[in-house]
Amino acid sequence: MNLWEYFWGVVILFSVVSFTYMSIKVIYKGFNEMKEMLTKLNK
Repeated sequence: MNLWEYFWGVVILFSVVSFTYMSIKVIYKGFNEMKEMLTKLNK
């Protein structure tokens, strides 16, 4: 049973790290696009 706990721990850890990485990437690119859009609207 101990092996399954390690297995699911690794799966959950990988999922959390992947989700965090993708979220930061989307927020960063979205922020740049939003800033660019607002700059164009002001012109």
